[in-house]
Amino acid sequence: MTYGSDLEKLVRAFSISVVLWQEIEWEGENAKTEHDPHDPGGATKFGVDLRSHPGLRIEDLSFEKAWEIYEKEWADCGAHRLRPSLAFLVFNAGVNIGYRKAITLLQAAAGVEQDGVIGEKTVEASKEVKDWQFISKWDGYYYGLSIVLRERFLEGWVTRVRKAYDAVRFLNNYAP
Repeated sequence: MTYGSDLEKLVRAFSISVVLWQEIEWEGENAKTEHDPHDPGGATKFGVDLRSHPGLRIEDLSFEKAWEIYEKEWADCGAHRLRPSLAFLVFNAGVNIGYRKAITLLQAAAGVEQDGVIGEKTVEASKEVKDWQFISKWDGYYYGLSIVLRERFLEGWVTRVRKAYDAVRFLNNYAP
């Protein structure tokens, strides 16, 4: 996709909407700030965490500001350089595990150097990656984390992956 094209704008809006919907669903309809001492990201609201956004007053984060943050992160991570379904999956995974890590999972699925940057080699190799191959790497990442984190968060992580898969099936019907 080309950044700014009609297709890219559609996929970007879809991706951010799904991520925000998921986060609101998990945090509650009032999107309360989460202060889980076991969450490595620290305080979180709308999926935006303090570790990734130091200095941001998470408690005061509005839906609109969260959307702006995700717009910037979409552009910065380079998801728009991928086909729609992988762009969505990499972005969605990146919100939860970090964009560099999500990109390294894509690169592992594509069989290219895992540098966490979507460059030309990654773009070309990703054309051969099936959605399920990325999803398998993403799922495997969660299962490879420490038992303490898995016991606390695995159900939510697996639910996120499954819902992302459902969203990709929908997206593939409209933006192949």
